[in-house]
Amino acid sequence: MAPLRHYVAAALVAFPGVIHAQTEGTYERLQREALGELHVEGDEFDSNYRVVGQGFFIKPGGVSIANLQTSVPKSGGAVKYILKVFTSYRGGWQYWERATVRGGKPLYLQVINREVSGCYSFGCSYIENFAILVPEAYLRRAGADFSLKLASRNGGSLVLTVPQERIGEVLATSDSVRTSLRRK
Repeated sequence: MAPLRHYVAAALVAFPGVIHAQTEGTYERLQREALGELHVEGDEFDSNYRVVGQGFFIKPGGVSIANLQTSVPKSGGAVKYILKVFTSYRGGWQYWERATVRGGKPLYLQVINREVSGCYSFGCSYIENFAILVPEAYLRRAGADFSLKLASRNGGSLVLTVPQERIGEVLATSDSVRTSLRRK
């Protein structure tokens, strides 16, 4: 059996000769979205600019990645801050479905997709991607890292910490986009 190459883009466990076309597309998309550099997206056909923060690993070893993103309306209005999470694991579905901050206040969590990335002699690998709506006030008052707790339907839990460096980059870039929109 070929050796395990590595965990890639926090979503896939790849074995030489076993990857199929759908998995390759998923890998490329996740790598671009989760591990990319801080950037702003949007053109004349979009109603919002999207600020996409640089990805960061949730766990040592890199089997889960997250990035902070914002949606800045061109017409003014409230900016939405979204934490996108890309997870990969083995051992059965987790069904991540809840996110809370300290004190138990729930945050809105929307599942983006769930899929089996492949099944092998040791079992199956699962992918779950989701987005968490984070109030701007939480990010601005944090002044340090921002933490929340994820809970799954099957009893799993994970504390996810957004590094202050990533928060600061996204807030500064979003503020810059808002300022430039006001000048127009």
